[in-house]
Amino acid sequence: MLALLTLYGIDVGLKYAKLNELSKLVRELSGTEVPANQPFIGDMAYDIESGIITSWYRNTFHQYPTEVFPVHPNFVGHRPPQILMGKKSGVDNVALWSEELGVSLQKDEVQAVLNEVKLRAHALKRVLNKDEFREIVEGVRRQTISLIS
Repeated sequence: MLALLTLYGIDVGLKYAKLNELSKLVRELSGTEVPANQPFIGDMAYDIESGIITSWYRNTFHQYPTEVFPVHPNFVGHRPPQILMGKKSGVDNVALWSEELGVSLQKDEVQAVLNEVKLRAHALKRVLNKDEFREIVEGVRRQTISLIS
């Protein structure tokens, strides 16, 4: 039905903004799980780990949101996209997280942080959280200072 509206302009009268809420209710009542990356309704359907997609998101989402996601998260009642930090991340992931944490990194520090992020995420077999990222940034900064001294 979402395809009817988005591809052909045929509105069948559904409140699409309630799609996510309805999905969660059905999951709760039925005791079933939906894959986290299930289109439109998965808990992580709009989250981004990939460096390439993060760059695309960073450069286009606010001006042209359907360039990144053909169906805007708000349209189906989903929370906004979250940028994740993991082994597939790139320099824009590091830049966005650094900005969010109020940390200014030099170009060489960004690459060093990214290398450490990839190593740690690979070792842990999961994406990192903000505290782990901050710890990596502080470690890279300490190394930079010791090299200068």
